[in-house]
Amino acid sequence: MDGKEAVNSFIQLYEYAPTGDASLDEPIVTSFPAANHEADWTFILNGDPTETHTVKDIPTSDSTVTVRPTQALIFLGDQHAGIIGAGAGEFYEDQFETFENSIQEAFMSDFEEAFM
Repeated sequence: MDGKEAVNSFIQLYEYAPTGDASLDEPIVTSFPAANHEADWTFILNGDPTETHTVKDIPTSDSTVTVRPTQALIFLGDQHAGIIGAGAGEFYEDQFETFENSIQEAFMSDFEEAFM
């Protein structure tokens, strides 16, 4: 994922993700169904341009992740599937063999279906 695609995807996540009661300086944690997989997608988006945040119980109840400024961490079930930032992004295609399309395409398609 090149820088332009990453920043556009990050903005799309930030714009359409439900924020609930989260303030702009708190990470947004959102889950939604994966159309062609038994697990759900979960992403943690940190829109804060300067602060790093730690989030507990993601992807499992006994774990903690750190999300850097302007970064989104993406999980499928309890497996780390990718990262999207304001300047770069990467999906871990080699860890997922059950998708017809790429894991990135599956995530973005399911996100659009759920929130747009």
